[in-house]
Amino acid sequence: MTVGPQSIVVVGGGHAGGAIALSLRENGATGDIVIVGEEPVAPYERPALSKEMLLAQVDAPVPLAPPERWRELGIALRLATKVAAIDRTHRCVLLEDDSALPYDVLILATGGTARSISGSLEAGAFTLRTVADAESLRSRARISRSALILGGGLIGLEVAASLRQAGLEVDLVGADRQVAARSFPRVASDWIADAHVKAGVRLHLGSRVTALRRAEGGIEAQLANGQHLVSDLVILGLGIEPNSRLAADAGLPCNGGILVDEDYRTLGDRRIFAIGDIAERSAIDGVRPSRDESWSHARRSAAIAARAILALPPEPEEAPWFWTSQFGHMIQVAGTTDTRLTAVRRGPGVMLYLDGNRLAGIACLDTPRDFLAGRRAIASGQGVDVARAADPATDLRKCFFTHMAPHAGVMS
Repeated sequence: MTVGPQSIVVVGGGHAGGAIALSLRENGATGDIVIVGEEPVAPYERPALSKEMLLAQVDAPVPLAPPERWRELGIALRLATKVAAIDRTHRCVLLEDDSALPYDVLILATGGTARSISGSLEAGAFTLRTVADAESLRSRARISRSALILGGGLIGLEVAASLRQAGLEVDLVGADRQVAARSFPRVASDWIADAHVKAGVRLHLGSRVTALRRAEGGIEAQLANGQHLVSDLVILGLGIEPNSRLAADAGLPCNGGILVDEDYRTLGDRRIFAIGDIAERSAIDGVRPSRDESWSHARRSAAIAARAILALPPEPEEAPWFWTSQFGHMIQVAGTTDTRLTAVRRGPGVMLYLDGNRLAGIACLDTPRDFLAGRRAIASGQGVDVARAADPATDLRKCFFTHMAPHAGVMS
């Protein structure tokens, strides 16, 4: 007896695509599962691309599963293969070699393409999305003395940290006056910026590059403030453009990303799901739909969608969380860190965010034990004894309680 759909096709061989295939099998799916990926390698963990691979500490990122595991689970990998179109009428995906794959359920995990600026390709700028990108960038970095990073988000910052640790002179230009502004609250951004400045990275925040061109001595960047920077190497860390063309051409509702419900089912077709970077999810709290490009979301969205596909009851959903490792520091953030919340500092490396007497969010610098305790409390909706929690000498795990007094709460 087949458990779940008879045929499942996953378009996208990245982290999210690989994770949902594994999750489906782990949850009992017995039908055919095929992953179609454009890269020539099996799904892998991506965090190492901007860190260990650039520092030549590893030759390749960690695979989501060893080759024999995909075979044991009966998950077919169609690598170095591109999907040309989705035929919703006949329920199949059309490949560029003119063949077709039928599906009962289709999962889109197509991710995104690195944003660029005018003249960047002609100037020889690099982007970082794949193993091949990391290998090319590492080779060029070995013969470079200086690097310019465009973008103050997590990818740009991690690349800047890795190249600086490799001995390059590094400039980073960010449009926001705060680094990692999309992902982290101000306190965590300040921790990251401080680490970069102490390591010798030159930060140019609140500015942007208006032009790039090849010049004598390297690549010249002109900034909006009139400043000119010349570097051997330029890397774009400007975020991604969602790869939603396949979905849009198939008539699925898109708004940059592919619009999905809380189970990651597309709003236009109950047989089609979208996960990972590409998914623009309807927020349960009524806030407008949003995308999440984090490593943790790739795994979380895959797990939620897999259970929905197999008609299994949903498991309690963990609070969103992010992390980054730079210059030997671990910065972790979980839950909501909205500026309307009450922020309570717990020593130099922890900030708690309270909604009334409930812990809504936490930001941590090199304090993994506190971070784990905070994540658990956020997920369970526990209250917090503020006076005790503010004392870093007190075990944070002992500062939470189950029964909360009623409160208005800014997020209700």
